[in-house]
Amino acid sequence: MHKTVLACLSLLLLFVSGAWSQYQLPPNRRYPSSLVAIVGGGSWEAPTDQDTINQFLSMYGSATANEVKRWEFENTDLFCSADFGPSWNQQKTVLGYIYVHTVLEPKSSDGLKKRAILRGLNYEDFSLHYSVDTIINTTSISVTDTFWSGVLEAGVTDSSIHSGNKLSSTGDDVFRGVNNGGAFFVWAPLPFVDIHVTLSRNGVGGSGLVIEYPSQVDMNNGFIVTQWSQATILEDTTNNFSQSGTIRIAFPADWKYAALYPPYRFVDPYFFGGGGSYALRIKCFNFSTRPLVSKVTTTPALEYLDGEPYVGVLHEGTAQAGGTNTITLASSASSSNDTYKSMLVKITGGTGAGQVRVITAYSGSTRVATVDQNWNTVPDSTLAV
Repeated sequence: MHKTVLACLSLLLLFVSGAWSQYQLPPNRRYPSSLVAIVGGGSWEAPTDQDTINQFLSMYGSATANEVKRWEFENTDLFCSADFGPSWNQQKTVLGYIYVHTVLEPKSSDGLKKRAILRGLNYEDFSLHYSVDTIINTTSISVTDTFWSGVLEAGVTDSSIHSGNKLSSTGDDVFRGVNNGGAFFVWAPLPFVDIHVTLSRNGVGGSGLVIEYPSQVDMNNGFIVTQWSQATILEDTTNNFSQSGTIRIAFPADWKYAALYPPYRFVDPYFFGGGGSYALRIKCFNFSTRPLVSKVTTTPALEYLDGEPYVGVLHEGTAQAGGTNTITLASSASSSNDTYKSMLVKITGGTGAGQVRVITAYSGSTRVATVDQNWNTVPDSTLAV
């Protein structure tokens, strides 16, 4: 699991370089200070200790979160990336900063991707990439939308001309229309090669699994698909959708970023408006009982942005047991509740090796960590974390 190394939302920095006598106090300073700057402030809470409450009551007449904000503003010489509001911001010395927002969400990056492809460029050249000496706070995956966390979108069509419907969380008969040209579709903003499938009803008798991808698109006509080609299936632990499991394909070098509409819109304004994605079309035949698919995911992009070599491991050992969405850490793990909450747990050996999840709760007395998504392979006492 990764340590939180960038969790400092509010820091006090003392600017003490050089002699004090050489520093000229700004004319608008309320009183001499210790030359304090606040970096990354912005989450203010009302004081809870009585001394501070009394002090704020005497100074401001109340002791709410707003008075904490006011006190910080009045007693700070410089702030960086702390937003006190337009009227206050204009009264203070502000250090400019850059807010970097790397977008992997399709609705925001669709236009950029298409412009790059039309010009023969790699759209990732327009994105921020980190050098080897960069420390990445990977634990923030649980609270941000700027990382692609491995959730695929999916839908099903009833025939070759059906516009399609989104996958239902309760489970859909995704192969109900294969004999009429229908199919099961999965898509994401970036290419993927693993599809983790969760079934609410196992299929019986299925065969002939086929996975296709857009290999040609009309770039001058909205990136619509002009040719689908068959992908090479490397592994299918679902055994033709007879059980939950993982399907892995070889990465197709000619896989194209494509708009599925027309004809497939999946009741999604993004697709109806011509938005693109990396999509797969899946067909499986000859079921006596067709499967119901309730969820599909892929390996999180986070795993490929793993900060472990830089931020270290807070706990490691051999797990004692595992459940559908839990793992019992070694007895040497912390005995304090929620010590590992919002951190990553990665199975490095034994049953289910390679899986990564975010811890949403941790019981110190039992060493049981609850994770954000069910395990694809339920861990047991043979694994190392």
